[in-house]
Amino acid sequence: MPNPMAAPADIRDNLESRWVGIEHVWRMRRSDGTDILIVGEKHDAPSGASANAAMAVCNSQEHGVFGLLRYLIRGEDRANVYGELSRKNRAELVTMREYYDRTTTDINAVIGPIYSTIRRFFYTLAFRRVPETRAATLFCNVRHSEVFCIFSLIYMPNRFSERYLTEETLNRFTTTEELSNFVKGLVRRMERAFTEHITNTKDMLAFWECMVLPDREVPSWYSDITTELSGYSVLRNSLKERLTELRAKNVTAYRRVTEFYFEILGRFLRGSDRDSAAASDRKHTRVMAKLRRRAARNADMTPAMMRDQRLLTEYFGEMLALVQDLYMCVRYELERTQVKRHVFLVGNLHSRYLCWYLEKREGAAFYGWSSEKGSIVPTVIIGGPPKAVSEETEFYSVDRLMQEYIDDPSPAI
Repeated sequence: MPNPMAAPADIRDNLESRWVGIEHVWRMRRSDGTDILIVGEKHDAPSGASANAAMAVCNSQEHGVFGLLRYLIRGEDRANVYGELSRKNRAELVTMREYYDRTTTDINAVIGPIYSTIRRFFYTLAFRRVPETRAATLFCNVRHSEVFCIFSLIYMPNRFSERYLTEETLNRFTTTEELSNFVKGLVRRMERAFTEHITNTKDMLAFWECMVLPDREVPSWYSDITTELSGYSVLRNSLKERLTELRAKNVTAYRRVTEFYFEILGRFLRGSDRDSAAASDRKHTRVMAKLRRRAARNADMTPAMMRDQRLLTEYFGEMLALVQDLYMCVRYELERTQVKRHVFLVGNLHSRYLCWYLEKREGAAFYGWSSEKGSIVPTVIIGGPPKAVSEETEFYSVDRLMQEYIDDPSPAI
């Protein structure tokens, strides 16, 4: 990790003094002067917060989206915004722009009830409030893409959501019940196939390698299920496509990002962080036992009745989060020298992996400010001396990072 150093003198430049609904704002100055900003939001109001607390965020004139927009507009250089937005969102954006271009809809009426800065930013794009001369948006949520979304459906059985499904799939069914039964049937098929083909930690590691590495084919049993779910005969794996592009452009950067992925993957699955290898194996055994039990359940038994959600959420939710963070790092490497400002607009629990990679990559430190812990109205105040983000001794603990992904889904857009 980079050695601690004094925060840059211009660390506050172009930053609003208050960011409501945001957990932290972190900033790095690269040695060449390039600016890197990580804005970590709360997707939804904290658990237990009152409706008034949520409305305090929505109604604030200092909402995080305004701080982000002013930062983008004030800077001299064009910025890249790496957003937790999906390819499906990008397709929706075209339709929404066409609609808003020919109507007089008030943007404030649309974004006013929205808590999430990411969702609000998406609508500012739809209303064309972000000049293309100031910023380009990169859609980086691959977790909900056709290739990976089956895992989200496994660990969130009570939230079978249309946001994961393609128009081709949705149009195949005339009723919600038919669609729900189709998805549930594929989830059960996935549960059975997974437990049949993944029997130990080594199998699991090999599986996640196949999902990422360009030269490794995804197992046919997995492809059969995901293509049926999507309605497409061939699925695009955006992560593999971008890694292939990066390898052709810069093989050193390709090795760097894949080594980052395998370092964390190995720690998670093999227990080389605070966890022992034996403890990691025990966790894997428990998860697989729950999946086998679930796959063998009676047709009348729903996943919600199995009381097995927490470990499955930890396991698959954490892995999908790591895949998404890897994708953002790959996009950064591809764009690294193209712009002088890079902004990562993400859920707050993604920020540490990005910070870990970028500090190693650039040999510089992130400094910034965080909301008061446990605040029901998360607010970052850009005041007082900025703190070196990774100065905590356990900041880069994989065990800590993985646990904090639990129950932090991406916002529904």
